[in-house]
Amino acid sequence: MVAAPGAVTTDRRQTLVATAAAVAAWVALAAIAAAVVIALVPIRNGAVQDCGTPAAFLLEGRPDVYPDANGRVARPDGTTVRLGKADLDRAFSARCGTRVGRRMVPAAALAAGGTVLGLAAATVAATSAWRHRPRQPRPPQSVEPGPDPWPAAPTGG
Repeated sequence: MVAAPGAVTTDRRQTLVATAAAVAAWVALAAIAAAVVIALVPIRNGAVQDCGTPAAFLLEGRPDVYPDANGRVARPDGTTVRLGKADLDRAFSARCGTRVGRRMVPAAALAAGGTVLGLAAATVAATSAWRHRPRQPRPPQSVEPGPDPWPAAPTGG
């Protein structure tokens, strides 16, 4: 049987499905890689606090640092820093927890979307490969005549 001009053949359909699955897998990897980069770029809250990476901030459960009534902040190295008016305002308006949240929500969405897309691409690729796998031809079945299921009725005689 010859395919009509412009018709999509099974081989072409398999190639299109495999290509779409491969593209989806690469997009999924790119989304997950972007999520990792976003989660690992450090955040700093001016002179108030070095938040570190958003992933470490969340995993370690670091608390936000607040200045005392005189505008002083104790650093992790033991030194005390007195904040200016701008840094003091930033200490309360843009805390590390808020900044980390703004960064990690898109990272989590990219990671979740990339995971779902990657699993879907793997499923489509595996299903397509299984459906279009080469099959060995079966030898023709020989049919030998067996006993007649409807024997002729005996004739009287």
